[in-house]
Amino acid sequence: MPHVIIKMHPGRTEEQKKCLAETVTKDVMEILLCEEKTVSVAIEEVESAEWAEKVYRPDILGKEDRLYKKPGYNPFEGQEPPGLKDVYIQRLQTQFDEWKPEIERLKVKAELAAAEAKSEYRKLLDDLQGKQKTARAKLDELRQSSGGAWEDLKTGIEGAWKEVEKALKAAVSKFK
Repeated sequence: MPHVIIKMHPGRTEEQKKCLAETVTKDVMEILLCEEKTVSVAIEEVESAEWAEKVYRPDILGKEDRLYKKPGYNPFEGQEPPGLKDVYIQRLQTQFDEWKPEIERLKVKAELAAAEAKSEYRKLLDDLQGKQKTARAKLDELRQSSGGAWEDLKTGIEGAWKEVEKALKAAVSKFK
């Protein structure tokens, strides 16, 4: 059931939009060998001044592997797209937030464990929290970086993140 969304600047007539939708529908039916009733076409009008933020950034930027027809323009040409660093930081922060309750559950399990297991659990938790502290420091360093310098920090951050994930998996498997 193909659904095609066309985003374009305003100013086209209803007749032009209907003609476009009909042509796209026919092409989809012919190429994908499907019935007309399974095809839908939507047209969204986006003002020129909003195009970069409402279309280019969410639908094109960073999704080149999914674009079968790439645009011949880039509104961010010669500059880092504003906000890319913020999106990356937000993704990392979200992961941190997801780890918190899981680590708290592990702490509770460690406290409830038998005396001989407590020591081993404590070591695992200390290792995990040390790696988490390192990752947090790298995230803070990333937040403080300026310009394109944050790109240079990504490798170290991603390595620290993998270490936390590895330590968390190890602790979770031991606590079962």
